Amino acid sequence: MLGFLAVAVASLVMRPLAGHAVDFTRALAQSQKTGKPVLVDFWADWCGPCQEMRRTTWKDARVRRAMNDYVFLEVDVDHNEKLAGQYGVNAIPHIAVLDSQGRVIKASDGYLSADDLLAWLGSSGTNVSSVRLLDPER
Repeated sequence: MLGFLAVAVASLVMRPLAGHAVDFTRALAQSQKTGKPVLVDFWADWCGPCQEMRRTTWKDARVRRAMNDYVFLEVDVDHNEKLAGQYGVNAIPHIAVLDSQGRVIKASDGYLSADDLLAWLGSSGTNVSSVRLLDPER
C-alpha cells in the first residue's frame, strides 16, 4: 500500500521533461528538418515504471547526451489515446523510434534502465513485427 501511495504522490509532482517536442506533428516536422529520428516515450502519470524512468533513466547524463541525436517526444497515453492506439501501444512504458514519416523503426515495452536504453538505442535493425505509418488525421 505504501508503494502505491508513493507512486501516486510522485506522479502528482512530476513535471514533463524539458527540451522535448510537445506535439506529434511538430516532432515529425522537426525530424524532417533536422534528419533526426523521433524518440517517443509513451507514458502515464499512474504508471510506476514510467515514473521510475522519469526519475532515473531520462535524467541520466549519458541518456541526455544520446537524446541529442533524436527529436524527443513524450506522449501521455491518457491524454493521447488515439495516438497511442494508432501505434499499437498495449503496455507502458513504450519507447519507439520513428522515422520522419512516422514509421516505427523499432519499439520496446517496459522499464529500461539507462544502460538498457543506451544499448537498445545503439542496436541496429527493426525490433517490431510490422512497420506502421501514422495518419494524424484519422
